[in-house]
Amino acid sequence: MLNFTRFAVAFACLAAVAGCGDSGPERTTCAGTVTLDGTPLEEGAIAFLPTGDTQGPSAGGEIVNGHYEVEDVVVGTNRVEIRGWKKTGRQLPKVDNFLGGGAAEEMIQIVPAKYNTLSEEIHRIGAKQHVLDFDLHSSPASG
Repeated sequence: MLNFTRFAVAFACLAAVAGCGDSGPERTTCAGTVTLDGTPLEEGAIAFLPTGDTQGPSAGGEIVNGHYEVEDVVVGTNRVEIRGWKKTGRQLPKVDNFLGGGAAEEMIQIVPAKYNTLSEEIHRIGAKQHVLDFDLHSSPASG
């Protein structure tokens, strides 16, 4: 898996790691599939962010070949953010050594903002392992 995806997932999960202890809100595992216009999303990230009366840290993970599994999702109401990338085939020089040496393949965001920064995907997560599939659409007329 690309280091870029790992970096994005680590960034999305930062709040989940900060300040975690043995006590806190009830948590569960969420898993499922993510498609964009009927095709499995090859690479991406998913984040569950407690909202409304639900409080606790966010949780997130990678989407690989249309599948995800995220542990430690806070039980209750969560806003879901989904991001996905596609390789353009263009090589870009790396500015620093954070992601390693050499060139990096350019990747572009292919999931519309209505599923991430502007997400209105609100879901009630139950106490048992939760299966949640997402069928995303890139055009406004489809979604």
